[in-house]
Amino acid sequence: MNMKGITRIFWQIALFALLFTVSGCEKMSDGDLLTSHVWKWDKMTTDSTNEDVISIVAFSNALMTGGVFTFRSDGTYNLTVSAFTYSEDGTWELVGDDILMLDDDEMQIVKLDKEQLVLQGDEVTDEYGTYSYKMYMKK
Repeated sequence: MNMKGITRIFWQIALFALLFTVSGCEKMSDGDLLTSHVWKWDKMTTDSTNEDVISIVAFSNALMTGGVFTFRSDGTYNLTVSAFTYSEDGTWELVGDDILMLDDDEMQIVKLDKEQLVLQGDEVTDEYGTYSYKMYMKK
């Protein structure tokens, strides 16, 4: 066998190994992504132009500094905020492809990967009207 034949066999084996490796990697489910580590509070934003809502979001950001969500595989979660020794437990459930129920609150999953979780909620109130907010969490 000449050098050209050996090179061709080498590349065929390398390609097969690469295809085997890539096909063996399965995408993690949303549930697995949620429970794979704790999620640290990053920030909250809103699309509201109401000054009261904007102030509430700013206050929430200040309070949640250092906040950590832990989603457990049994469908429960824990929120801990060390700034003022607050802890809350509740339940979570994935509904369809992009809805996360936190207790009775329906949140749309805007982004979920190994590094970031972004949830969007919508509010309709007589006092502040209709607005949405996003919660950003990171690994």
